[in-house]
Amino acid sequence: MAYELRPYQKECKDILDKTPTGNHLVVMATGLGKTVVMTHLKRNGRVLLLSHRDELVRQPEKYFDCSFGIEKAEEHAGDEEVVSASVQSLSRPGRMKRFAPDAFDTIIIDEAHHSAAKSYRAVLDYFSGAKRRIGFTATPQRGDNVRLTDVFDDIIFNRDLRWGIQNNYLSRIRCEQVFGKFKLKNVKKHLGDYSDSDLEKVMLDGGAIVTAAKAYVEKCLDRHALIYCVTKRLCYLLRETICSLIPDKKDTVCVVTGETPAEERRQILKDFADGKIRGIINCMVLTEGTDLPICDTIMNLRPTCNPTLYQQMAGRGTRLYEGKEFCLLIDIVPADSKKVQNLCTAPTLFGVDPALLDKEQKKKLNPDTDLLTLCDSLRGYFTTEAQRMEIETRRVDLFLDSCNEALAACRDKTIKDLAAYYTEKRQSAEPEYDFGNLDVEICPDDEKHYMINPSWDEVIYISKPDVLDNVNVEFHTSDSSIISGTLKMDKAVELVKAYCESLPGFYSYCWNKDSQENWSTMSATEKQVAKVKKDYLHKGIYLNTADKLNKLEASRLIDLSVRMKEAEKQKTLLTKAQSEKPSKSASEYFQLKMKEEDKIRERGKKQFPVFCDKITAKKKAEEKYRQQMRREYVPEKGERKKLTISKLIIPSPEKPASSKQLGYLSSLITKAEKYVSLPEISLQNLTTRQAAALIELIKTATDTFSCLNAGIQMEFCDLPQFICSAEKCENGRFAIEYKRKE
Repeated sequence: MAYELRPYQKECKDILDKTPTGNHLVVMATGLGKTVVMTHLKRNGRVLLLSHRDELVRQPEKYFDCSFGIEKAEEHAGDEEVVSASVQSLSRPGRMKRFAPDAFDTIIIDEAHHSAAKSYRAVLDYFSGAKRRIGFTATPQRGDNVRLTDVFDDIIFNRDLRWGIQNNYLSRIRCEQVFGKFKLKNVKKHLGDYSDSDLEKVMLDGGAIVTAAKAYVEKCLDRHALIYCVTKRLCYLLRETICSLIPDKKDTVCVVTGETPAEERRQILKDFADGKIRGIINCMVLTEGTDLPICDTIMNLRPTCNPTLYQQMAGRGTRLYEGKEFCLLIDIVPADSKKVQNLCTAPTLFGVDPALLDKEQKKKLNPDTDLLTLCDSLRGYFTTEAQRMEIETRRVDLFLDSCNEALAACRDKTIKDLAAYYTEKRQSAEPEYDFGNLDVEICPDDEKHYMINPSWDEVIYISKPDVLDNVNVEFHTSDSSIISGTLKMDKAVELVKAYCESLPGFYSYCWNKDSQENWSTMSATEKQVAKVKKDYLHKGIYLNTADKLNKLEASRLIDLSVRMKEAEKQKTLLTKAQSEKPSKSASEYFQLKMKEEDKIRERGKKQFPVFCDKITAKKKAEEKYRQQMRREYVPEKGERKKLTISKLIIPSPEKPASSKQLGYLSSLITKAEKYVSLPEISLQNLTTRQAAALIELIKTATDTFSCLNAGIQMEFCDLPQFICSAEKCENGRFAIEYKRKE
């Protein structure tokens, strides 16, 4: 079929035709014609088209002028030049093996943001002989936070929604927010988005169906609307409610779900395209591969923090159509939307978070204002000092809200309960990425999503990864520098770990989970207990269990208190600076602070390559030192080596070891098990002198063997004799032989 390509489509085709090998991603907003591009590429051999929906499998056929086969359900392809396959069918081993692994020169993946799924990976791994892999998508993020780095190497061509609108290839957008009474505060998340069952419950309890039905009747009767709901139950309840409000027009509103028979569904879509049906309510069916240019209204009754999903829904209304002036996006938003992090609404399509807008700015989110023009003007406003203070205020508010929530949950409970609550909160927000033994805290800010404390006065932030696993890593060092740069996620984690390991060993309790585990077996010190009692004296928490805290719990509670005090101080200054009659000193403080921070950040970006080289060099030097240590301290099989403890002053032998001494010794033995195998020791029978000698021995052994990274256990040759020697000797040097544990 002859088809004249648009200039940008031809540009994309030319780039890909000149790239006969590699794994590349093409990003083109919905409505820009990616199907046309993929079907007009120069073919250097057979082509496999991979899709995940029935309509996507069949859609490309009309564009090809060569033999075309379909591999789906009962349909089987042969040796056609182009094979369009359903990934669900082709991923079955029996179907794939009908083709040779090198049967196709090029594999083209439609809606490629799904390509990290197991079914896609099975197909892509099998057809290892393909020279070229090209993915097409309108939304290059996966909402479940799975990256595409194992599938694609780069984004070779990008034309997004903003570009399409600015160049008159897509419809302008206007928007409106309709506030419901439901709240998202207690809605849990699953695979990176809100739980369907939890959403259904809060929306039913909060009257969201009535709110949406009234909004449809008031705003959509003369338009062509697609309405997105969370569940099938809500779809049918919404239609029932709308029909009760407009009984004479009830035939103009229909429901489409995954259970709607294919023929009925095709007829509903045809009637919508012909204007007979004015509203289709659906449950995540009309998101991809649906071409309905007449659609000029999208109503979102499906709250989401998944930008991919939101863009797919909005994209159904942005195709050009004769007489369509603009597409209206109507978001039914929760009552607590200002406190909800990452909630997607119309302004987020163009990088604006509505929660940061003031009342006057929010009034501009209406059907009379072009959304892109408004967002561009707001983004310009965001660069001002006033808006940066607003953003900082929100960050501080989010942190303080989480702290106050913890204190409220533990009011009239014990400090031990607060420690347990805080620990559970940290563990419930485990990062989706494997950071190994790094202790990582999740933050609500995408740009500072992962937080690591390498020492008591330093912090490292890593942003959320993009689709190809790129992150920004930012080091706030003890000399007030802010050193940042972009790396792949795995390289960023390596750099962070290398930096942490380059610091003195006693800082390991700040960032190393293994060291923290050791602290969790040790009682809090008297100073820690006193500090906790002082910091939480007037917080409504019973402090009578403070002496029951372990060292890690106390440390975290003290750190939390320090951060709360700093945030409260920051909040006070921000409030003064943003009031109707702002404090001159507060305003000047923030103006100077932001200007100075800008200079520091700019300097830090330039220093990043040198900083990385220094950390890498230090890591290599430390590894060289470890190799020398291994040669000195790791015995060959059957060989014995000697471990020496020097300058040891041992207390009087007459007294039995104290409970505190034995508790510390027990925790050291637990920590040492990874490096040295110890025989059963009756701790209760030890004297103070014997316990002191064992403490020094195990500390020395752990410090020595842990830095070797040898991956083997040692065992002492004659520990009872060592204990007896300690009993007889008052001070001096001790030595004990050890060997590899067989």
